[in-house]
Amino acid sequence: LALLEGSCAMERLSRKRDDYHEQHAFLCSFPDFADVDWEHFLWAITAVSSRNFRGPGVDPGTFCLVPLVDLLNHHPVAGYSTLYCWESGHFILRCARDISAGSELCLSYGALGNSTLLVGYGFALAVNEEENGYCPDDVTLELPVAALPSRETDWRWQALSDLGLELCGREARVSVTHAKGLPELISALRLLAPSDGKELAEVEAAWSGTSGCLRAVSAPLERGAAALLFECTAPRALGLGKIGAAPTTSLSALLRSAFSKAVDVLLPFLLHSARNTLAGNSGSAAATNAVRGAEKKCMLAIIKQALLDVGYVDFTTPATATAAATTATSLKHEAPQQLVEFARIVVAAEMRVFAHYASLAVVLASALSLDASQQSLALDRLEASALLGALAQSSRRVLVRFVRGVCARLADLSST
Repeated sequence: LALLEGSCAMERLSRKRDDYHEQHAFLCSFPDFADVDWEHFLWAITAVSSRNFRGPGVDPGTFCLVPLVDLLNHHPVAGYSTLYCWESGHFILRCARDISAGSELCLSYGALGNSTLLVGYGFALAVNEEENGYCPDDVTLELPVAALPSRETDWRWQALSDLGLELCGREARVSVTHAKGLPELISALRLLAPSDGKELAEVEAAWSGTSGCLRAVSAPLERGAAALLFECTAPRALGLGKIGAAPTTSLSALLRSAFSKAVDVLLPFLLHSARNTLAGNSGSAAATNAVRGAEKKCMLAIIKQALLDVGYVDFTTPATATAAATTATSLKHEAPQQLVEFARIVVAAEMRVFAHYASLAVVLASALSLDASQQSLALDRLEASALLGALAQSSRRVLVRFVRGVCARLADLSST
């Protein structure tokens, strides 16, 4: 558990443990079950929760146990070796392809991220991708809603609820993969981005005219939404720790400053790429070398440097690196090495999702600073460049496609 500290997986594990304690207490309130101890209850409920199948019929609350079939291991590709269904009240398991004697039978537990797999089933996958390359690894983002007026006076609380966000007190959470949940997340950030009454009125008018997610309203508001996205994701994308700034400096101000620094580094690369593409040449040797140098930095390196420049403390400093190595070494003796490896896989998977959104924020704000004629050309170069090399190919595609869509939307608004 030490390796999971601060992760979304740890938050989910803590919530599940609290839920189980509540359920155990409720069960023991009945006289016939008053003597059920915690250990036996925990064994039973984890066995059922990790081995159940959805039962026949349309009732989503119907589940059942299917002996022997529950021994099949998970494979992220649905139908990789077997498929199951209900027919006339019978549970049917079929081979989805020819399987040679002695080969393992697998079953897809669903499109589940590594965090869910570890908390719910006790394992994680180094490669967790579906057949089309989609990775269901997910994280939970906490959005900055503390400054909103009360629910009774601000319509945005209801709007956030309508978008499907989890609202708890003065907190708002949304679960996302690199693609799933993106429209809802960005819509929520657009609701939170207005900095004055005029912008808020623009957003309210746009929201009242939509039946689903909120589309881009204006370039300034989109930059504001990108800055909020960066605040929610950048530090966690890199495992950066506490802030080394004066107490008078707010966390938001630090992150806004880091966001601006990262955009300032990326923007010249995009602008240079677009101009040279328009001119039909690669530019001077010096300029080309400068671009290549920027590419070699990688987006995560740009974000990391920006964060450190404004006062963040890096976990990879010698003292903390030694402490982390000591913790990992001690864990090898206290827990099976496989569990230690699963924890590392989960943390790395979460960091990739955070990195995807931190990169999206910087790319979006940078692209919005270009002319419309330059945006598409710059994004073409960016998608294939080493700057996004730390992201999976499917992640890069989603990122660039989304930014293109926003730029096109704002271009349409400006023309009308």
